Amino acid sequence: MRLQLPSMPELHAFLAVASTGSFSSAAQTLFVTQGGVSRCVQRLEDHLGAPLFMRNGRGVSLTPTGQQFYEKIAPAMQALADAVAGVQGHADPRGVLRLRTVSTLSSRWLVPRLPRFNERLPGVRVIIQPNLLDDDFLDKEVDCWLHWRKSANSPWPRHIRATYISGHEIVPICHPSVLAAIKTPADLLRYPLLYHVEAPELWLQWCKAHELPPPKTLDSQFNIMAVAIDAVANNLGIALSPSCLVQQDVQSGRVAVPPKMTYHSRRGYYLCTPKARDDDPVIDAFRDWLLECAAADFQEK
Repeated sequence: MRLQLPSMPELHAFLAVASTGSFSSAAQTLFVTQGGVSRCVQRLEDHLGAPLFMRNGRGVSLTPTGQQFYEKIAPAMQALADAVAGVQGHADPRGVLRLRTVSTLSSRWLVPRLPRFNERLPGVRVIIQPNLLDDDFLDKEVDCWLHWRKSANSPWPRHIRATYISGHEIVPICHPSVLAAIKTPADLLRYPLLYHVEAPELWLQWCKAHELPPPKTLDSQFNIMAVAIDAVANNLGIALSPSCLVQQDVQSGRVAVPPKMTYHSRRGYYLCTPKARDDDPVIDAFRDWLLECAAADFQEK
């Protein structure tokens, strides 16, 4: 049986006007013209055969029929929205996996490998969102996070399960033209030292690991690691980077890694998932796939 129902634009317009008390405010809420809202409401009133709004000097108000209709349709529309969000939001083989992650990890490491995940679970679309500073991991519109752990002592929220993926290995990167001149760790300190704005202490830790005095000065800072890598590729200095971020740049010859100068940090990239989703099969499959990718990277070294 086919139901004779109003269109969704008509219902959205009605709810917006009822909520705001104004056709102009409803138009702003829906990002349409005021005339478009008026026409939708008029068609809805024609469909129902009754006026839904009374015009007054300051705006509009619901008629008794409009109020009755609003009390029934508003929860029904919310239930419909919740049902759609529930289907879209629950990661499964027929849906999406919404991932929030760091831009450089996404572009340099994750995206080049995603076709392999698509082959494993062809029904899942991975939607990548940019990371947020001081994320509390409470956003219901996100299924999981690939997050950089800033400090080895920083605890994860109690509702989050964090799995280490990659990033412990920190390597210095330089322009290929200066690689031959770098024989010892101390040689690096003769060049401009570039750093990420959130991790200037990495140079101190790297120097300590190689029994060197702290650097006297640090040079240019960057808030995106990909830009720091590009700066090295343009011979602007030396930077420290998680090795997983520079594999393609090293293979293509854009940057070089001096041998035997690695520093193993206790930081790194972690997959963070809500403990309430521990039994989610697609999140589990995504975690397993990430770990396989990281293990394959290690074996290739």
